Amino acid sequence: MLERIFDMDNPLMRALSVAADLILLNLLTVFCSIPVFTWGASYTALNDLVGHLVRGEEGYVAKSFFQSFRTNFKKGVLLGLRLLVAGGVLAVDIYALRKAMFAVRIFFYVLAMWLLLLAILSFALLSRYENSIIVTLKNAVSLVVGFFPYCLGILCTTMVFLGILFVFWSRLLPVVLLMGVSLPCYVNALFFVRIFDRLEERNTTEESA
Repeated sequence: MLERIFDMDNPLMRALSVAADLILLNLLTVFCSIPVFTWGASYTALNDLVGHLVRGEEGYVAKSFFQSFRTNFKKGVLLGLRLLVAGGVLAVDIYALRKAMFAVRIFFYVLAMWLLLLAILSFALLSRYENSIIVTLKNAVSLVVGFFPYCLGILCTTMVFLGILFVFWSRLLPVVLLMGVSLPCYVNALFFVRIFDRLEERNTTEESA
């Protein structure tokens, strides 16, 4: 009985193992983002590792995280800084226009959600494929067109997490510190695995044709 409970193939043990990995990844991501400008490289590494977790690919989480962090450092930092500047400018605009016409405010809110989705897609692509930042951003836009239902699911999932955090942040602070970044990234990775598998299957079919 005990052997069955503590068997790593047991669904409960698998879930506990993934939860432990997500906690470790969350702490590593937050720690490596402390200088602020490194947050892009840190988030790229997180995307890389949660992709492996979703696919069931075992490995040394901390070691693999730092390897991915170093590999994607330059591009991750540059992409992160660009998105950070764009987000900062947009945030200032939204604050300045808080008393503007309803339609104007809605436009900027939609723009903010678009930027959020673009950032999520870009870092996931950067963690998976070797491309320049410009190509990565273009591919992120292409994903929205080619895989709109999945991308909508990714955006909705992220917005739900952010909404819950905004409303219950004081009660959920311990959870946020432990899994606040890694958990939504893991859930989004469930969508990304399907997207990437279909993309790579399509590319393989085209190459063999």
